[in-house]
Amino acid sequence: MLLYQDRLVELKYEVTKDILSVKWPDLIKGTMAELNHSCQQLINTINHYDIKRLLVDSRSYQIDLDSQDYKDLIQKLGKAMAATRLEKIARLMSPKELGEQEEFAQTVYTEVVEEIKFTINTRNFESESEAVDWLKQ
Repeated sequence: MLLYQDRLVELKYEVTKDILSVKWPDLIKGTMAELNHSCQQLINTINHYDIKRLLVDSRSYQIDLDSQDYKDLIQKLGKAMAATRLEKIARLMSPKELGEQEEFAQTVYTEVVEEIKFTINTRNFESESEAVDWLKQ
C-alpha cells in the first residue's frame, strides 16, 4: 500500500509483513530543503502508523553532498528515528556500493551512531529476501 510519495521518496507499507519500505533518494546539494521535507514525511509516517520495521533500499542512490551536510542530515534523521517506536532497520545495498561512497556513508553513520547513542537495531543486506526475513524475526 502506497502511503506517501513525492519527487524524492516513496513510502510503501507491506501489510502482510508489517514492514515500511522506502527507496532512499539521491542526496544532492540543491535538494536539501526537499530532502529535509521527505525525511520529515518518513518520520511522520513511522509515527502515524506506529511502524516497528523499516526496509531502506539504498541500492542505487548517489551522495553528492559535502560531508558536513550529509552528517547533519543523517544526524537529524537518526535523532528523529530514535524518538519513534521503530525497532529494526534493514538497509539494502548493492555489492558495487562497497567502494568510496559506501565507505563515506558508513564512516558518517558510525560517527552519528556514537554521537547520538542510536540504539535501533540496524543491519545491511545485499539480498532483499534476507533483509525481510531478518526484519520479521
